[in-house]
Amino acid sequence: QAAQILSGISELMMKGVTPSMRSQKAKAKTEALSAASACYNRASASSNGRGQKSAWAGSGASNAGAVGRALAMAQSDADRKKHLREAEIAAHRRMHPLPTRMPRHVTLDAFDPNMKPVRRCPLLFADDEWDGSIADAFARVHIGRGGKVNKGKIDKAKEDGVHNVLMAGGGSTHETHISSPSNRVVVAASAGQAGRMGIQKGDVVTHVNGEEFTGSADSLRAQIDQIWGQEGEGGSFSLVVNAEPCTAEALRLRALVL
Repeated sequence: QAAQILSGISELMMKGVTPSMRSQKAKAKTEALSAASACYNRASASSNGRGQKSAWAGSGASNAGAVGRALAMAQSDADRKKHLREAEIAAHRRMHPLPTRMPRHVTLDAFDPNMKPVRRCPLLFADDEWDGSIADAFARVHIGRGGKVNKGKIDKAKEDGVHNVLMAGGGSTHETHISSPSNRVVVAASAGQAGRMGIQKGDVVTHVNGEEFTGSADSLRAQIDQIWGQEGEGGSFSLVVNAEPCTAEALRLRALVL
């Protein structure tokens, strides 16, 4: 008998299950079944009277089966509620989209913007033009070969939501252009520290060292070059991207329809 017990323990251990784990699992299962049975009994007593409760308690096999069904129904109901909640959140996001480019502040180590080869440079910039529209905040800016800027379109899945946000200021008569066209500088490439800190292609440079930036890509490179010349390695500068008028207005309008 002792040999049989040892053999059984050996088989369990080969399966990665110790006797204590097995007993704990069995105990947990028994406790879960007991708890479910108690809940079911209380529900049966309140809705069907003492007769049905006695019938439920009288049969161990039917008791276990009913508990299993009750647990399955509870799990199914929980899953259904979870899926409904997820669908509600997804629908809310579709009708209340955030701007594609969200503001971000980073502090970067100073670097030589004229380093060769160019691909080693942490940040490259390109000139672009903002058309003055709020809708531009929901369109991604794409950078093609040679740093050419291509205006992206609003994702079709977001069109209804974007329209919902843009009309928040006054229905169909709301003016969706808040400025005349103007120059801006976008990030054409991001790598190294800048990439790790979340700076992406298409981000719009709006502030450098706490000051609003309204210059060109060349003037931005010159400013970074000046910082590098003055501070060298160990120096740093701050950069803010996407804190632009269209993004601010899009967020304001979105708040009106939430």
